Amino acid sequence: MKHLFALALVATPLGLISADAFAQYTGPDAGAATTTVAEARTQRDDHAVVLRGTLVARIGDERYQFRDVTGQIEVEIDDEDLPRRPFGADTVVELRGKVDTHHFKPTDIDVDQVTVVPAG
Repeated sequence: MKHLFALALVATPLGLISADAFAQYTGPDAGAATTTVAEARTQRDDHAVVLRGTLVARIGDERYQFRDVTGQIEVEIDDEDLPRRPFGADTVVELRGKVDTHHFKPTDIDVDQVTVVPAG
């Protein structure tokens, strides 16, 4: 009985660790993110992407048109994930997120983080 109690004391805190605690994985395949719109369109659902380009238009609530040198794709960005400082259609940004495939509409990107790329 004492062993079960001890096991419960050890296992309980491990179960409370959030999924974010594991988000910093840096082992093999950690940098295997797609880097262009053309590549993103060919990937499976939930494939990690890092895209660099511009948000050329707002097309709906939390929906934007993103462009890089290989093409355009629709992206979904929660308002709280947008940069706090103003930026425009000519501002280069880096988007980190995941490919979102659908049966009846084109593939898009669910963005988790937007970073303004410093000019220069």
